[in-house]
Amino acid sequence: MLVNLSVVATIGYQQVAKFEDRIRVIAAAWEAEHLLAECDSAEEAKALVRYLAQALRQGTGFVDLNQLSLKQILATEATELGVL
Repeated sequence: MLVNLSVVATIGYQQVAKFEDRIRVIAAAWEAEHLLAECDSAEEAKALVRYLAQALRQGTGFVDLNQLSLKQILATEATELGVL
């Protein structure tokens, strides 16, 4: 999925179900919500939102989520923080 960050108003989280660990990452634009990803854990969802926030700070207009690995982002963040 190709995401046009220049038209996204907000990016947020949505719990799939009350007793479910999966979290959806949602982008809102033009009074509509769009599912960006369904993550297996809150940590994956947070990593995706941090990644998108970094892309926005860098002025990136589009992000291709098809080329994105949440597991790889988590591993990279852990390495940068000295956790691994």
